[in-house]
Amino acid sequence: MMTVSIRRTILRAAAALGFLIAATAPLRAYEISPRMPIHEALTALAEECLDQYGGAEPYDCSGYFAEHLAHFASLDYRSPVYATSMASRWPDDPDRMLHGAGIIRFGLVFLSCNGRVRERSGIDRVGLLCSVHHGQLLFVQAMRSRPDESTAETQAAILDWVGFVFDAALGRVPHDDDFCGYFESRGGPASAALLAGFQSCGDGDAREGNDEWTVATLFTRHCSYPFGGCRTTHGDEARREMRSAARGALLHLVHDSFAQGHTQRGEEATPIESRIICRPVVVHRAMERHHSHGDLLPTLDESCSDPVTRSIDDPITAGARLLWLMQERRPAAEAQQYFRERVLG
Repeated sequence: MMTVSIRRTILRAAAALGFLIAATAPLRAYEISPRMPIHEALTALAEECLDQYGGAEPYDCSGYFAEHLAHFASLDYRSPVYATSMASRWPDDPDRMLHGAGIIRFGLVFLSCNGRVRERSGIDRVGLLCSVHHGQLLFVQAMRSRPDESTAETQAAILDWVGFVFDAALGRVPHDDDFCGYFESRGGPASAALLAGFQSCGDGDAREGNDEWTVATLFTRHCSYPFGGCRTTHGDEARREMRSAARGALLHLVHDSFAQGHTQRGEEATPIESRIICRPVVVHRAMERHHSHGDLLPTLDESCSDPVTRSIDDPITAGARLLWLMQERRPAAEAQQYFRERVLG
């Protein structure tokens, strides 16, 4: 039997290993905590800019980069005031592992992702973390889900996802609907990716206890323990959590579409830089491991400086515009059109 001191030493070593793995893993985006909360900062600045417009549609928030981004990237976002900023973490940490002892689990799962994607199918068996970072849900981070996927295919999935999370954020998606039934009925490339290989869909011959999945399960899993099962919220709590996470997922997608490790806008930068370029997307990258320099505190390219002549809005302006569309409860089609024309190009 292990003594208390030995068990404590092992747990501390495991925690340190998990933290190191999580902190050094290429999270395919501007980094989330524990390194630098850039998604959170960009989200908070979009909300700040929207407030400054006093209910009018935001026109230009590009000035917030030079003045405020470094400061906002140093804040502690655990306050309820920053609920949307915290929600913007969902695509990088969809199972909410990155806090406490769950960091151990994050690291171990992340290291297993290549094998999981190669040997399994379905987001329920591969896992959400591996599916969004290495698998069939890479489009939620503005990347190709397959190396041979065309730009048109990737953008079709992205825009379908935009429509879904926009409606989910506004409470237009029934949170307690059966997962398979809802997405089979909804259709579209994002739904197809969510359902592909999912074990509880179809004739049910291969079900392994996954038929309890609802639409909200996608956004309400909590795997904050290093080992064992995950907790999923239900009822009104699940409804609120789904709406918040969907809102954050939409803003995260905006940010990732400007990360040079995820997309190429204009001419290829060598090496990849952490610079936001307001030009149309040329290429959506496949899962690669070469873009960590593109994940630092971003600077703003001169192509973003003039709101009159630029064809693409910067990510703070785009985030504020999408938040305004939510605030006005506009149809999802308007969010998709804006995203297609002013974010993707």
